Amino acid sequence: MEYRRRAYKRTSRSRGQSSGAGFIQAVILLLVFGALGYMIFGTGLGKTLRDRYAVSLYDRLTGKSDPAPSPASTAIPTAAPSPVPTGETLRISLPAVEAYFLQVGIYDDREIASRLAEGMKALGAAGYVYDDGGSLRLLAAAYSDEASAESVRSRLLTEGYDMSVFRFYRSGVDLLVTAGSGMLVPIKTAFLLSSDMIEQLDELAIDFDAGQRSTEYGLGVLSEISTNAANARAGIAGAADKSRMLSYLIAYLDDIRSMIDEASSNSGGRAAFSSALKTIRIRAAVRYAELLKSIGGEAE
Repeated sequence: MEYRRRAYKRTSRSRGQSSGAGFIQAVILLLVFGALGYMIFGTGLGKTLRDRYAVSLYDRLTGKSDPAPSPASTAIPTAAPSPVPTGETLRISLPAVEAYFLQVGIYDDREIASRLAEGMKALGAAGYVYDDGGSLRLLAAAYSDEASAESVRSRLLTEGYDMSVFRFYRSGVDLLVTAGSGMLVPIKTAFLLSSDMIEQLDELAIDFDAGQRSTEYGLGVLSEISTNAANARAGIAGAADKSRMLSYLIAYLDDIRSMIDEASSNSGGRAAFSSALKTIRIRAAVRYAELLKSIGGEAE
Protein backbone atom coordinates (compact mmCIF):
# COMPACT_ATOMS: atom_id res chain seq x y z
CA MET A 1 0.00 0.00 0.00
CA GLU A 2 2.79 2.27 0.82
CA TYR A 3 4.41 1.65 -2.54
CA ARG A 4 1.26 2.48 -4.44
CA ARG A 5 0.75 5.69 -2.58
CA ARG A 6 4.20 6.90 -3.42
CA ALA A 7 3.71 5.89 -6.98
CA TYR A 8 0.50 7.83 -7.16
CA LYS A 9 2.08 10.90 -5.74
CA ARG A 10 4.95 10.62 -8.18
CA THR A 11 2.53 10.35 -11.06
CA SER A 12 0.56 13.38 -9.93
CA ARG A 13 3.73 15.50 -9.67
CA SER A 14 4.81 14.51 -13.13
CA ARG A 15 1.49 15.58 -14.58
CA GLY A 16 1.69 18.91 -12.81
CA GLN A 17 5.10 19.55 -14.26
CA SER A 18 3.94 18.53 -17.72
CA SER A 19 0.97 20.92 -17.54
CA GLY A 20 3.21 23.83 -16.53
CA ALA A 21 5.60 23.17 -19.37
CA GLY A 22 2.73 23.02 -21.85
CA PHE A 23 1.43 26.36 -20.71
CA ILE A 24 4.81 27.95 -21.17
CA GLN A 25 5.12 26.49 -24.65
CA ALA A 26 1.68 27.84 -25.60
CA VAL A 27 2.67 31.31 -24.45
CA ILE A 28 5.91 31.12 -26.44
CA LEU A 29 4.01 29.98 -29.54
CA LEU A 30 1.57 32.86 -29.20
CA LEU A 31 4.43 35.32 -28.94
CA VAL A 32 6.10 33.80 -31.97
CA PHE A 33 2.92 33.86 -34.06
CA GLY A 34 2.22 37.43 -32.88
CA ALA A 35 5.65 38.52 -34.01
CA LEU A 36 5.16 36.81 -37.36
CA GLY A 37 1.77 38.45 -37.73
CA TYR A 38 3.30 41.84 -37.04
CA MET A 39 6.01 41.18 -39.59
CA ILE A 40 3.46 40.12 -42.19
CA PHE A 41 0.76 42.68 -41.65
CA GLY A 42 2.55 45.60 -40.03
CA THR A 43 5.87 45.99 -41.83
CA GLY A 44 7.18 46.68 -45.35
CA LEU A 45 8.64 43.21 -45.47
CA GLY A 46 5.21 41.81 -44.78
CA LYS A 47 3.73 43.83 -47.62
CA THR A 48 6.38 42.47 -50.00
CA LEU A 49 5.65 38.94 -48.85
CA ARG A 50 1.89 39.41 -49.19
CA ASP A 51 2.19 40.82 -52.67
CA ARG A 52 4.56 38.04 -53.74
CA TYR A 53 2.59 35.15 -52.30
CA ALA A 54 -0.78 36.64 -53.28
CA VAL A 55 0.40 36.79 -56.87
CA SER A 56 1.74 33.25 -56.66
CA LEU A 57 -1.58 32.02 -55.31
CA TYR A 58 -3.45 33.87 -58.08
CA ASP A 59 -1.15 32.29 -60.67
CA ARG A 60 -1.83 28.78 -59.33
CA LEU A 61 -5.59 29.29 -59.22
CA THR A 62 -6.12 31.08 -62.56
CA GLY A 63 -3.11 30.07 -64.60
CA LYS A 64 -2.27 33.71 -65.38
CA SER A 65 -0.62 36.57 -63.68
CA ASP A 66 -2.54 39.48 -62.17
CA PRO A 67 -0.49 42.61 -62.86
CA ALA A 68 0.32 44.62 -59.84
CA PRO A 69 -1.42 47.99 -59.75
CA SER A 70 0.68 50.86 -61.05
CA PRO A 71 1.72 53.30 -58.37
CA ALA A 72 -0.12 56.60 -58.36
CA SER A 73 1.67 59.26 -60.39
CA THR A 74 3.37 61.91 -58.35
CA ALA A 75 4.08 64.21 -61.32
CA ILE A 76 2.91 67.80 -60.87
CA PRO A 77 0.26 68.60 -63.49
CA THR A 78 1.22 71.42 -65.83
CA ALA A 79 -1.12 73.75 -67.70
CA ALA A 80 -1.33 73.41 -71.47
CA PRO A 81 0.84 76.02 -73.21
CA SER A 82 -1.00 79.09 -74.43
CA PRO A 83 -1.26 79.35 -78.21
CA VAL A 84 1.34 81.67 -79.68
CA PRO A 85 -0.16 84.33 -81.95
CA THR A 86 0.87 83.83 -85.54
CA GLY A 87 2.25 86.63 -87.62
CA GLU A 88 4.01 89.86 -86.80
CA THR A 89 2.69 93.20 -85.62
CA LEU A 90 3.49 96.45 -87.37
CA ARG A 91 2.63 99.99 -86.33
CA ILE A 92 1.41 102.21 -89.16
CA SER A 93 0.63 105.90 -88.82
CA LEU A 94 -1.79 107.43 -91.31
CA PRO A 95 -1.25 111.21 -91.38
CA ALA A 96 -4.04 113.69 -90.95
CA VAL A 97 -5.57 115.33 -93.99
CA GLU A 98 -5.61 119.11 -94.06
CA ALA A 99 -6.76 121.07 -97.06
CA TYR A 100 -7.79 124.65 -97.71
CA PHE A 101 -10.63 124.90 -100.18
CA LEU A 102 -11.41 128.00 -102.20
CA GLN A 103 -15.12 128.38 -101.59
CA VAL A 104 -17.44 130.33 -103.88
CA GLY A 105 -20.43 130.12 -101.54
CA ILE A 106 -22.77 127.97 -99.44
CA TYR A 107 -26.20 127.06 -100.83
CA ASP A 108 -29.33 125.27 -99.71
CA ASP A 109 -30.62 124.56 -103.21
CA ARG A 110 -28.66 121.84 -105.01
CA GLU A 111 -29.99 122.86 -108.41
CA ILE A 112 -28.64 126.38 -108.02
CA ALA A 113 -25.30 125.07 -106.73
CA SER A 114 -24.99 122.61 -109.64
CA ARG A 115 -25.78 125.30 -112.22
CA LEU A 116 -23.12 127.59 -110.82
CA ALA A 117 -20.69 124.67 -110.71
CA GLU A 118 -21.00 124.08 -114.47
CA GLY A 119 -20.12 127.70 -115.18
CA MET A 120 -17.00 127.38 -112.99
CA LYS A 121 -15.81 124.24 -114.81
CA ALA A 122 -15.80 126.13 -118.10
CA LEU A 123 -13.26 128.53 -116.54
CA GLY A 124 -10.98 125.69 -115.40
CA ALA A 125 -12.13 125.64 -111.77
CA ALA A 126 -13.29 122.50 -109.97
CA GLY A 127 -16.93 123.44 -109.62
CA TYR A 128 -17.38 120.72 -107.02
CA VAL A 129 -20.42 120.70 -104.71
CA TYR A 130 -19.44 119.34 -101.30
CA ASP A 131 -22.29 118.31 -99.00
CA ASP A 132 -21.07 119.28 -95.56
CA GLY A 133 -23.88 117.96 -93.37
CA GLY A 134 -26.62 119.60 -95.40
CA SER A 135 -24.68 122.74 -96.29
CA LEU A 136 -23.77 122.70 -99.99
CA ARG A 137 -20.33 124.24 -100.37
CA LEU A 138 -19.38 125.20 -103.92
CA LEU A 139 -15.60 124.71 -104.20
CA ALA A 140 -13.20 125.96 -106.85
CA ALA A 141 -9.85 124.43 -105.83
CA ALA A 142 -7.90 122.84 -102.97
CA TYR A 143 -4.47 123.60 -101.51
CA SER A 144 -2.37 121.88 -98.86
CA ASP A 145 -1.51 125.06 -96.96
CA GLU A 146 -3.42 128.20 -96.08
CA ALA A 147 -0.83 130.58 -97.52
CA SER A 148 -1.23 129.14 -101.02
CA ALA A 149 -5.01 129.28 -100.79
CA GLU A 150 -4.94 132.90 -99.61
CA SER A 151 -2.53 133.88 -102.39
CA VAL A 152 -4.81 132.49 -105.10
CA ARG A 153 -7.88 134.02 -103.43
CA SER A 154 -6.27 137.44 -103.45
CA ARG A 155 -5.39 137.16 -107.14
CA LEU A 156 -8.92 136.04 -108.06
CA LEU A 157 -10.35 138.88 -106.01
CA THR A 158 -8.57 141.39 -108.24
CA GLU A 159 -10.15 139.66 -111.22
CA GLY A 160 -13.63 140.10 -109.76
CA TYR A 161 -14.13 136.70 -108.13
CA ASP A 162 -14.98 136.97 -104.44
CA MET A 163 -14.19 133.74 -102.57
CA SER A 164 -13.42 132.56 -99.05
CA VAL A 165 -11.07 129.90 -97.67
CA PHE A 166 -12.61 126.87 -96.00
CA ARG A 167 -10.33 124.70 -93.84
CA PHE A 168 -10.95 120.99 -94.19
CA TYR A 169 -9.36 118.71 -91.59
CA ARG A 170 -9.45 115.14 -90.28
CA SER A 171 -7.01 113.86 -87.66
CA GLY A 172 -4.66 110.97 -88.41
CA VAL A 173 -4.85 107.40 -87.15
CA ASP A 174 -2.27 105.05 -85.61
CA LEU A 175 -2.75 101.39 -86.43
CA LEU A 176 -1.39 98.09 -85.14
CA VAL A 177 -1.57 95.59 -87.97
CA THR A 178 -0.88 91.87 -87.38
CA ALA A 179 -0.20 89.70 -90.39
CA GLY A 180 2.17 87.12 -91.77
CA SER A 181 5.66 88.38 -92.49
CA GLY A 182 5.02 88.11 -96.23
CA MET A 183 2.00 90.45 -95.99
CA LEU A 184 3.46 93.22 -93.85
CA VAL A 185 5.26 95.02 -96.67
CA PRO A 186 2.25 95.01 -99.09
CA ILE A 187 -0.07 96.21 -96.32
CA LYS A 188 2.28 98.99 -95.23
CA THR A 189 2.82 100.03 -98.84
CA ALA A 190 -0.91 100.25 -99.52
CA PHE A 191 -1.63 102.31 -96.39
CA LEU A 192 1.20 104.76 -97.04
CA LEU A 193 0.16 105.13 -100.67
CA SER A 194 -3.27 106.30 -99.55
CA SER A 195 -1.78 109.57 -98.27
CA ASP A 196 1.04 109.79 -100.81
CA MET A 197 -1.51 110.00 -103.63
CA ILE A 198 -3.00 113.12 -102.06
CA GLU A 199 0.41 114.79 -102.11
CA GLN A 200 1.05 113.77 -105.72
CA LEU A 201 -2.29 115.13 -106.83
CA ASP A 202 -1.69 118.36 -104.92
CA GLU A 203 1.72 118.90 -106.51
CA LEU A 204 0.42 118.11 -109.99
CA ALA A 205 -2.54 120.48 -109.65
CA ILE A 206 -0.33 123.36 -108.48
CA ASP A 207 2.25 122.85 -111.24
CA PHE A 208 -0.40 122.52 -113.94
CA ASP A 209 -2.25 125.60 -112.75
CA ALA A 210 0.99 127.57 -112.85
CA GLY A 211 1.52 126.53 -116.48
CA GLN A 212 4.58 124.44 -115.68
CA ARG A 213 3.12 121.12 -116.87
CA SER A 214 1.34 120.03 -120.04
CA THR A 215 -1.86 118.03 -120.28
CA GLU A 216 0.11 115.05 -121.59
CA TYR A 217 2.41 115.19 -118.58
CA GLY A 218 -0.56 115.44 -116.26
CA LEU A 219 -2.19 112.42 -117.85
CA GLY A 220 1.04 110.48 -117.42
CA VAL A 221 1.20 111.28 -113.71
CA LEU A 222 -2.43 110.26 -113.24
CA SER A 223 -1.75 106.99 -115.06
CA GLU A 224 1.20 106.32 -112.76
CA ILE A 225 -0.90 106.99 -109.65
CA SER A 226 -3.63 104.69 -110.95
CA THR A 227 -1.11 101.90 -111.65
CA ASN A 228 0.38 102.20 -108.18
CA ALA A 229 -3.09 102.03 -106.65
CA ALA A 230 -3.90 98.91 -108.70
CA ASN A 231 -0.67 97.20 -107.64
CA ALA A 232 -1.25 98.07 -103.99
CA ARG A 233 -4.78 96.73 -104.19
CA ALA A 234 -3.59 93.46 -105.72
CA GLY A 235 -1.01 93.06 -102.96
CA ILE A 236 -3.58 93.10 -100.15
CA ALA A 237 -6.62 91.63 -101.91
CA GLY A 238 -5.99 88.15 -100.49
CA ALA A 239 -6.09 89.39 -96.89
CA ALA A 240 -8.95 91.88 -97.27
CA ASP A 241 -11.64 89.34 -96.30
CA LYS A 242 -9.95 88.94 -92.89
CA SER A 243 -9.77 92.63 -92.04
CA ARG A 244 -12.40 95.32 -92.31
CA MET A 245 -9.67 97.97 -92.29
CA LEU A 246 -8.13 96.44 -95.41
CA SER A 247 -11.54 96.30 -97.06
CA TYR A 248 -11.94 100.06 -96.39
CA LEU A 249 -8.53 100.66 -97.90
CA ILE A 250 -9.34 98.65 -101.02
CA ALA A 251 -12.56 100.60 -101.52
CA TYR A 252 -10.57 103.84 -101.22
CA LEU A 253 -8.00 102.71 -103.80
CA ASP A 254 -10.80 101.69 -106.16
CA ASP A 255 -12.44 105.10 -105.79
CA ILE A 256 -9.19 106.94 -106.56
CA ARG A 257 -8.71 104.89 -109.72
CA SER A 258 -12.29 105.62 -110.74
CA MET A 259 -11.71 109.36 -110.23
CA ILE A 260 -8.56 109.21 -112.34
CA ASP A 261 -10.36 107.40 -115.14
CA GLU A 262 -13.05 110.07 -115.06
CA ALA A 263 -10.49 112.89 -115.06
CA SER A 264 -8.56 111.31 -117.92
CA SER A 265 -11.68 111.11 -120.04
CA ASN A 266 -12.31 114.86 -119.58
CA SER A 267 -9.07 115.97 -121.18
CA GLY A 268 -10.59 117.64 -124.23
CA GLY A 269 -8.65 120.84 -123.57
CA ARG A 270 -6.50 122.55 -121.01
CA ALA A 271 -9.42 124.19 -119.20
CA ALA A 272 -11.35 120.89 -119.05
CA PHE A 273 -8.31 119.01 -117.76
CA SER A 274 -7.59 121.75 -115.20
CA SER A 275 -11.16 121.50 -113.91
CA ALA A 276 -10.96 117.68 -113.76
CA LEU A 277 -7.61 117.82 -111.98
CA LYS A 278 -8.84 120.28 -109.35
CA THR A 279 -11.99 118.21 -108.85
CA ILE A 280 -10.11 114.97 -108.26
CA ARG A 281 -7.83 116.80 -105.83
CA ILE A 282 -10.82 117.88 -103.74
CA ARG A 283 -12.60 114.54 -103.99
CA ALA A 284 -9.46 112.61 -103.03
CA ALA A 285 -9.04 114.71 -99.87
CA VAL A 286 -12.68 114.18 -98.88
CA ARG A 287 -12.45 110.46 -99.61
CA TYR A 288 -9.23 110.10 -97.61
CA ALA A 289 -10.92 111.79 -94.65
CA GLU A 290 -13.71 109.21 -94.89
CA LEU A 291 -11.09 106.45 -94.89
CA LEU A 292 -9.51 107.86 -91.73
CA LYS A 293 -12.89 108.02 -90.04
CA SER A 294 -13.76 104.41 -90.93
CA ILE A 295 -10.39 102.99 -89.93
CA GLY A 296 -10.27 105.11 -86.79
CA GLY A 297 -13.58 103.62 -85.70
CA GLU A 298 -12.20 100.12 -86.15
CA ALA A 299 -8.98 100.92 -84.32
CA GLU A 300 -10.72 102.29 -81.20
